[in-house]
Amino acid sequence: MHAAMTNQQLTDSGNRMMDKTDQAIGGHKSLFSSALSITCTILYQDLNIKTVQDTINVGTETAAALKDQTEQMSQAVKC
Repeated sequence: MHAAMTNQQLTDSGNRMMDKTDQAIGGHKSLFSSALSITCTILYQDLNIKTVQDTINVGTETAAALKDQTEQMSQAVKC
C-alpha cells in the first residue's frame, strides 16, 4: 500500500498519525494532571484533619494535666 503512495501522501499520513498520537498523549496528560490534583487535595485534607486532631489531642492532654494540678492544689490548700 505504501509503495503506491507519493512522498507527500506518506508525509501527510505520518503527520496525521503524529497528531492523533499527540492528542492521545495530551488527553492522558490532562487526565494525569486531574488525578494528581485530586490526590494532592485528598492528602492536604488528610493532613489538615490530622493537624486538627493533633490539636484536639494536645488540648485534651493539657486540660487533663491542668485538672490534675488543680486537684492537687485544692488538696494542698485543704491541709
